[in-house]
Amino acid sequence: MALCFYGCNALIENNKPGIIYYLEEKGCADFCFMPPDKNTRGLSATLKTTTYMAELTDQYINDHINNVWFEGLIEEWLQFDPGDTTKSDSAMAAGYALMLINNHKYNPKVGKKEDIDVLNVLPFLRGKSSSNLLGKKLGF
Repeated sequence: MALCFYGCNALIENNKPGIIYYLEEKGCADFCFMPPDKNTRGLSATLKTTTYMAELTDQYINDHINNVWFEGLIEEWLQFDPGDTTKSDSAMAAGYALMLINNHKYNPKVGKKEDIDVLNVLPFLRGKSSSNLLGKKLGF
């Protein structure tokens, strides 16, 4: 529901197919990020990808460390190893976000952005008149 409320995509590693299957089963597959050059949902956590994320993170730290409020994230960054990411969930999440923001292939501000019809993916609104439901919720 948070993905729908905030209108964002989930950045899920494609080696975790259970989460992707769950979103597909609930009719929310469009909220799972799909790289533009792939036909499967999810991001791959290869050594090449994590090395790229480490470089972007290093650049971000050098330019914007004063904007980081989370001490735990800073501690993970200090101990981050692209070859062993099992203990670095926060660092990996931040790296994926930085990768999507900085890569022209993934950034929706650079390319064409597809709109997701929120009313069609909410399971509790299926089969009902969305305009009537929204009117009642908004007090019209």
